[in-house]
Amino acid sequence: APKGNWVVSAFRSEGSQRAWRVVGEKGARVMSQVYTATAEEQAYTHPMIVAGDDLWGDYTLETSIVPETDAGQSGVVVRYRHDRAYYFAGVEGQKAILKRVNGGVAFRRLSETVIDEKPLASRPGERLSVEVTVQGDVIRAVIGGSVVLEGRDPTFSQGKIGLTSDVPTRFGPVRVTCSEQARKRFLVER
Repeated sequence: APKGNWVVSAFRSEGSQRAWRVVGEKGARVMSQVYTATAEEQAYTHPMIVAGDDLWGDYTLETSIVPETDAGQSGVVVRYRHDRAYYFAGVEGQKAILKRVNGGVAFRRLSETVIDEKPLASRPGERLSVEVTVQGDVIRAVIGGSVVLEGRDPTFSQGKIGLTSDVPTRFGPVRVTCSEQARKRFLVER
């Protein structure tokens, strides 16, 4: 069920449906995803929670992630339309990745297009900053403070934000900002 501004949007099993928790960490409250998706599940869905508004267009999302293993993807979602239509920025194994998810290519198989990816030397349990900016058709992500991913893709021009992870991951406080011009566009559309 919705909790505050967040709602579970994608899950596969009883375990992943109940995987999201708000926990205390060094005096702060962080979101924690505690489920490990199977390899079969990772092919067609990723545990995800979303917040925001379908009409959000140009904005910047900032948070941090602490994946407990590198056996799956962990990161954020921008311009989320639904569970099979969004951009993902984060880590997958030992690489930083920016990709588009847009539907499926077969039964239980997502259509994922890599926009940009680079090696990322990180360790399980290491905190990585994540900052993603979407402006027009430009998507720019900075992972771990130094790995820059960038590309152009006009597929999704608006959408919510989200947190997603196939493996246990803690997410730091989330901050979303936009320009005054983007705020005015949103208010007119709303």
